[in-house]
Amino acid sequence: MNNNTLEFILSHPDSDTSALLLGASRYPDTDIPTAVRCIEARRKLRSKVPSWLSFPGLLFPYPTALEQCSSEATALYKQRFIPDGAVIADLTAGLGVDSYFLSRKASRVDCFEHNHTLFEATRQNFETLDAGNVTISEGDSTALIDSEKRYDLIYLDPDRRSSTGSRLYSVKDCEPDITLIKNGLFRLTDRILVKVSPMADITALIRLLPETSQVHIVSVGDECREVLLLMERGFTGTPGITAADISIAEGGIKTVGMTAVLPEEKEAECPVSAADDIRNSEGSFILQPLRAMLKAGFLRLAAERFGVTKISPNVHLYLSPGPVPDFPGKRFRIDKVLPFGGKAIKSLKSVCPAASVTARDMPLTSDQLKVRAGLKEDDSRHIFAFPTGDGTRFLLVCSRLS
Repeated sequence: MNNNTLEFILSHPDSDTSALLLGASRYPDTDIPTAVRCIEARRKLRSKVPSWLSFPGLLFPYPTALEQCSSEATALYKQRFIPDGAVIADLTAGLGVDSYFLSRKASRVDCFEHNHTLFEATRQNFETLDAGNVTISEGDSTALIDSEKRYDLIYLDPDRRSSTGSRLYSVKDCEPDITLIKNGLFRLTDRILVKVSPMADITALIRLLPETSQVHIVSVGDECREVLLLMERGFTGTPGITAADISIAEGGIKTVGMTAVLPEEKEAECPVSAADDIRNSEGSFILQPLRAMLKAGFLRLAAERFGVTKISPNVHLYLSPGPVPDFPGKRFRIDKVLPFGGKAIKSLKSVCPAASVTARDMPLTSDQLKVRAGLKEDDSRHIFAFPTGDGTRFLLVCSRLS
């Protein structure tokens, strides 16, 4: 990338890229197609990989490569799986986000990319990033990886897109298929870290990959982004499951969540609120668990660990007399309790003219209830509609806590 193109990228961060392409003839010394790809990519970097904004010379050959790569937060989270000074192999480099952030803790990272264009861009990007302890090779990693080497960890993020671009959810359908290559990889390492689809079935994954010792369900901003499996050679026990919501903080990653093994969930005590408990709950608090916790199946366990009661057997919300500051999820103070019905729905607009709405196990969906009540959106207030275990239906008008 020449200096004219670099300067153009930095001077047009918010320009209309369609207009730039149409007017490409006005900039004969600038590679406009490359500049446009980089301008659009840098907009996504602001939220996805913000530290890379300091490197204007980075190349992004395909929009999908940036869409499918890990975020900076999730890449930093993966550092917990390696000791300082470890030697790592990344079999699926892509844009190199994971390789780069793993290299900040590892002594060396060997990575592989089979797509020639992506390989060339990532190779140059590592030079731009001054990632001198990363080496990248072009081709099929399973064929190129040196069988004489030993690694502290092998990482792979199998391609979860079919040849037609549709999403794949089973690890057996992805490329490479970890179920077919794991035995060969275990001759090179004792530990394999695999990134799988956030939609994958956890129980099915553990059954397919019995060497799994840890499952990490990772969300960012309460959106489930990654499921990570740590496989250990010879492991035959019960894997630990971690549900974590993460954010970039000064000095690293801030993590909120909980860890357990599946038998703990089955054995946990989970008291359920009675209708009178809800009827007299003004001034109490509703707790809404992280999506990662729901994905992990930590429903009974959340009640036991934090000393709260589930508001209904089929509704994954919890009632507490206090705000429980360390609860992994959102917290709401109950301002008003109303019996569910047409009269109460009509009164909502005068009680709370703007709010987010959640209806669970009810005859109306959340959107239908919001429209029927005539409410505007306001994330600081929240209305919950749900039945208790005996079928009594309630509306709770709540204020969200920070």
